[in-house]
Amino acid sequence: MAKYFVYCFIFNLACCFALPQIGDRLGISDFAYLQKAGDMDTGCLHNCTKNNTVTDFTNTPEQERSFLLDLFRATRGRQFWGIKKGWDHNNTHHCNWYGIKCYNNSHYVKWIDLTGNGLHGKPPNFWRFRNLQGICLSRNKNMIGQISDVISSNMTRLRRLFISFTGLNGSVPWSVILQLHNLEKLQICCMYTELNGSLPHDIGRLSKLQVFSIGENNIKNVHLPLSIRNLTKLWFLDLEYVSLLSGEMWYFNNMTQMQYLHLTNCGIKGTLPEDFGQTHPNIIELRLYGNNLTGELHSCFLGFKKITQLSLGNNSHLRGLLPTALGKLDTLQVLDLSGNNFTGFAENMTFNKQLQTLYIDQNVNFNVKGNRLLHTLKPCSDQLRMLVAKNCGLKGGLSNTLWNFGKIMYVDLSENNMTGHIPTKDAYSMAYLFYLNLASNNFKGELPKSFFAPLKSLTYLDLRGNRNMKSKPPFLNQYLVPTHTETLHERTFTCPTLRLTLTGGRADIDPDYYGYTLCSCNAGFYGFMKYCKPCMKGAACDVATPPTQTFKAEIKVKMTIEKGYWPCCGNFTSITRMVKCSQEKKFDDEICSPSGKCKCKLNVNPVTE
Repeated sequence: MAKYFVYCFIFNLACCFALPQIGDRLGISDFAYLQKAGDMDTGCLHNCTKNNTVTDFTNTPEQERSFLLDLFRATRGRQFWGIKKGWDHNNTHHCNWYGIKCYNNSHYVKWIDLTGNGLHGKPPNFWRFRNLQGICLSRNKNMIGQISDVISSNMTRLRRLFISFTGLNGSVPWSVILQLHNLEKLQICCMYTELNGSLPHDIGRLSKLQVFSIGENNIKNVHLPLSIRNLTKLWFLDLEYVSLLSGEMWYFNNMTQMQYLHLTNCGIKGTLPEDFGQTHPNIIELRLYGNNLTGELHSCFLGFKKITQLSLGNNSHLRGLLPTALGKLDTLQVLDLSGNNFTGFAENMTFNKQLQTLYIDQNVNFNVKGNRLLHTLKPCSDQLRMLVAKNCGLKGGLSNTLWNFGKIMYVDLSENNMTGHIPTKDAYSMAYLFYLNLASNNFKGELPKSFFAPLKSLTYLDLRGNRNMKSKPPFLNQYLVPTHTETLHERTFTCPTLRLTLTGGRADIDPDYYGYTLCSCNAGFYGFMKYCKPCMKGAACDVATPPTQTFKAEIKVKMTIEKGYWPCCGNFTSITRMVKCSQEKKFDDEICSPSGKCKCKLNVNPVTE
């Protein structure tokens, strides 16, 4: 789920430059709630067919008003509810209270929608509302108790039950839920305290279900019931992080109305059906990340007409060439192929024009050249926002066509085998690129000023692990300056990090790039740059003042000989220790370092080191 929220992070940045936290606890956030529902229009009461007939007169409308007040008091409405319009006014009819919908020409309660309204505590059971069709209580984090405290088996008219993102806990009461035969939408995912239990073998009895969301709880080591195939009206299914012992993709073949199939990390096995795209043409989001799928892709996705997100990452046993069919998904915006065993592109394969995010990292046998990857992305050069191709065996040089992706924001090509100079290009603009990671490759040379000038939004640059990247004096230019607010600390010396002057962002570059000229010895050592030796007994080492510019000859950490000591031995060009003068017959205290101010310095030629 964390990776999925990186997508959201990028898209939010593109829209409004807001930076939400990446990967909060399994994505439990207001934004995640909207995504779980599929889209903005698929809330609890959306698109509900009209049914305005009251069939049960056991209780009176006045009694139902009293029941609502019980709910208000039990969930501490006066103290905590966000909106309580009408609830605390005796002269307001209960059908006009916030979140209450009554039947036409009747005062019986039809819907209760208090989504995200700050309910605290344990609500009373809703069984007393005998004609109730919808309970919408999601996103009330402090609402506690168990699901069986909220619903009862006699609520047979109930069609919508949304209680996700709340503090309800315990086991899922399937003996109750399976009797709600009119249920159309059941959303019980993502409880803050996590539900447990199993999936009932006769889940298929809920044949009217259109939305079923139970993911991101603590449901483990369960079998996917074969009867789930009877839920043919489903268009939204969420089993994310449900730990399945069995279940394959063909279990979902009958769900031909499916639009959102979320099966992240739930243990689905087997191969992808060859005709899956043909039998599920309305799929919009297909999330299969972190399962046990095997085999090659071939043409299994041909037929998708609306798909925007396809996640196949971290299945490890998906293999072979990426087929041309992937490039024919005209509506695809997010594609995750990471953590598999793909070996390259089929001949003439290119991605579609609308692609915005591509994860292809951790395919260690992906034996293609970096420029071949850029060629496959050429059709989406005006749309691509995010490219992650870390550790996937890319090789060869990298051409300046990288800079043709004018809207790209995030690029990670680290841990590959690419060579040559990092490309630059005249008269290009990368106004949105804020993250660039080219670490652990085999690039060489230095970064000219023309590389930095167009990167006006760059806030992170990583070039570490490119041993042949070295700069010439004066080593740095006006686009890179050292900062000691964060440092690279080695045992004997410390180097600054570098700051990007255009944005104030960070640049992680090996000190070898600037010949260690900005590094200084740590406390207890003397010398310069990375050539630092331990301070000897009988001497004191100066406190290093980190240089603010490239190395000059006078910037050194010297060792001061204490009074009564003298360096030993030889001609003072290869000192190994200090000796007390009183222990040497040829010295006396008056002529042996009489002031305690004599200094030694390390004499090393860094060019020949």
